[in-house]
Amino acid sequence: MGYVFDFKEAVQYDAWFSQPGNRHCFDLEIKLTLDLMDLRSGQRILDIGCGTGDLALGLAETG
Repeated sequence: MGYVFDFKEAVQYDAWFSQPGNRHCFDLEIKLTLDLMDLRSGQRILDIGCGTGDLALGLAETG
């Protein structure tokens, strides 16, 4: 198995993405993820232990 992130690193990850200058990276990550997933109306996403949850929240905010 690969590297396991702990709570301290999760907090640092969220703090980095919350910086105004870094927010564009997160916005791009959301756009690219949606483009790759090619979701159809009515489909759902299941996020199980995939990081801090920010990506799932960002995807949910897009509708």
